Amino acid sequence: MMRKTAFVVTAMVVILSGCASIRIPNYIDDKHPYKKIFYASFEDTLLASRKALEESGWKVKEVTDPALYEHNRAGAAEKQGLIFTETQHVSRILYTRYYTLNVYLTGQKDSTEMDVRYLVQTSFLLKTWEGYKNDRLVNQFFNRISFHLENPKK
Repeated sequence: MMRKTAFVVTAMVVILSGCASIRIPNYIDDKHPYKKIFYASFEDTLLASRKALEESGWKVKEVTDPALYEHNRAGAAEKQGLIFTETQHVSRILYTRYYTLNVYLTGQKDSTEMDVRYLVQTSFLLKTWEGYKNDRLVNQFFNRISFHLENPKK
């Protein structure tokens, strides 16, 4: 009886120990940014980015000035913008995954450079892993932006 109780208590501690909260940052460092240049105005690219995010299931949390987060990147850019998305999460029995995106726009005279930063944090029991890559998601996002820049009415 004592062994069975000890086993149940130990199993509950192990299972419930993964329920601790983790902190998802709003701003993602540029550890693995995806970069692309769009030959369109800053305003058009910003609008196309917001549409592409919404179509992909991401909610825009805030659009802000990136100079608040990155002081050394101002350079000769005419316009800049940083889009934060709401954090998404997927809960499974033993783990939870949290996803977020940042879209960094730098407008030049006749083009806009875009950095997309992706972060996934997986919480499993007492351990948390971070990842910064999702090639498929970002390539689909770039394709949607290109589509909206070529077809602005849709």
